[in-house]
Amino acid sequence: MGIHGGDAVKNKAVFLDRDGVLNQAVVRNGKPYPPANEAELVLAPDAKAALRELKAQGFLLLVVTNQPDVAKGITTRAAVEEQSSRWMMFLFVITRTRITATAGSRSRG
Repeated sequence: MGIHGGDAVKNKAVFLDRDGVLNQAVVRNGKPYPPANEAELVLAPDAKAALRELKAQGFLLLVVTNQPDVAKGITTRAAVEEQSSRWMMFLFVITRTRITATAGSRSRG
């Protein structure tokens, strides 16, 4: 059927940025940074209600994240992916809302 097929399934989806949208940015020396660990991971004030409302309206929830520290060599893609897995579990426990997918970590090379 493909992209132009009449039987295509249509899903409503919303793409949500992780750092500074779903969780509060960590500010060091006046600059925002992603949380370095679970202790720094604080859900944004309205995120819980917003995620539940979007899910109730039938949206797939997709989390994206841009992690320039991978490209800078400050952290590894594997470390970011491990943190993202823990973060997704944290979101589920806090919101009781299933996130469909997470993607990100910009890297060069």
